[in-house]
Amino acid sequence: MTNQASTDDPNHLFAFSTIQVYLEGPFAIVLQKASDNPCHVEFVKAFVPVHHHSMAGQMGCGHVAQHEFHNHEKSLGNDDGETHFKLKLEISGLECCTAARAIEPGFQHFNFATDLWDQGPERKNFVEIALPCPDRVLHSRKAVPVVFSSGRFGTMPLHHILEYQIANPNETFKIGITKNNQTLDDISLEKKSNRFALQVGLKKDTPEAEANAHALHFYNDVLLARFPRLLADQTLRYIGSVPKSMPPASPFSDRGIDVECHQGGGIMSIPA
Repeated sequence: MTNQASTDDPNHLFAFSTIQVYLEGPFAIVLQKASDNPCHVEFVKAFVPVHHHSMAGQMGCGHVAQHEFHNHEKSLGNDDGETHFKLKLEISGLECCTAARAIEPGFQHFNFATDLWDQGPERKNFVEIALPCPDRVLHSRKAVPVVFSSGRFGTMPLHHILEYQIANPNETFKIGITKNNQTLDDISLEKKSNRFALQVGLKKDTPEAEANAHALHFYNDVLLARFPRLLADQTLRYIGSVPKSMPPASPFSDRGIDVECHQGGGIMSIPA
């Protein structure tokens, strides 16, 4: 299959059969099951909650670590508590899936089933993305060691890569985006790539001790709190750092973007 994408040569064609939505950072990926068939996924939502700064201040850090949101080209904004991004991957041209054919085993410690998702009006999101059901959920092999409160060990992938099969290679694929309900320019595929790259993280100059404290607090007290039945068994005691020996596995590594990911999120399967 072939598809046109943004390149320096408008007549350039290159071949691919899939597109990927590459999410780096503390995203929860919700797979909402259909009411008429528990094996089918009705919709997918990826989100990063607003960071409640009053809670963050309880960590005792010198200053409150603040998330930033980037695409592959630029910063789109900071989590100041009042900024909210909503995105939607247009399904035109993609094959329809009713269930993910494969979720990579690397997510084994962060692939949950739960029947309670707190979506109350006070639960605001910094970034949320409406997505069709992917064909596969992959990761880039970049992960950090963790210890759960129960004492068991695990690994936390820092990326979710949602992969979709292309049905119509002549479509122009895009992600629509609004910021505080104001429409922004669509996000396009990276040049010479089949990938949309989106990242939420902290400034690279955030001290490592502060970044690790922030990651633990945000995962336990903000992200996991959206899924209350998971709190008893899935809270973390420790989130480690990315091993220095691990090579960069991110579309942001060579772009001069000064934001770094220190934690991942999880995949949540929710029955109807």
